Amino acid sequence: MFKTSTINDIIKYGCYDDRISYKRSARLSSRHASRVTRHGFIMNRIFLYLLRKMYKKLDITLTCEENICRDCYKCCTAAARQKVSDVEQAYIKKYLQEQNLPLTLMEDYEKFLNDRQNLYDRSAHNILCPFYDRDKKHCFIYPARPYSCRIYGSFSVSKDDLPGKCIYKKTTKIYREKELFKTVPYSEDYASIASAYKIYIKYIAWWGKFFYKI
Repeated sequence: MFKTSTINDIIKYGCYDDRISYKRSARLSSRHASRVTRHGFIMNRIFLYLLRKMYKKLDITLTCEENICRDCYKCCTAAARQKVSDVEQAYIKKYLQEQNLPLTLMEDYEKFLNDRQNLYDRSAHNILCPFYDRDKKHCFIYPARPYSCRIYGSFSVSKDDLPGKCIYKKTTKIYREKELFKTVPYSEDYASIASAYKIYIKYIAWWGKFFYKI
């Protein structure tokens, strides 16, 4: 998975490199650098637009009251096994910028995602998502929350994935992973956007390095 913190570097400089600097990026041919930058900026906006459009359609289909879970926030801990794609991380980062929220939250979020992947470490299951406000009992990036958070509860692979007191326990729709596209609304649209964005990131990385002088 590409680091979210480097997505802006990919878009701006047309290359993927954790050690990127202004001096090194200046070595790019100005003509090609401008072309890659312009192309990257446009494509990035298109992907985020497609994701936002899909989110809106999904929210209409799964009408849900915010804070409906009240005091329960189990799905906002590492015990919930949702995945977050690269394009969604870029979308969240853009939302943080628009809301003037500290971008350092993304670093905390990336760490949270890494901890959540360790399903065998039971101690990691109680780690709370950095975007959840326990005092106000709500997610402060709720409009930009990932796809997996939007469908959590309404759909699940097993009732055991839901907390014992979850309000969705009796109504959740169980699906098999092979039947994901047929059961969960807009899952195929989401998968297409996420996969295409991943390919796009690799393309931008290759194209930028092609003109990158070491």
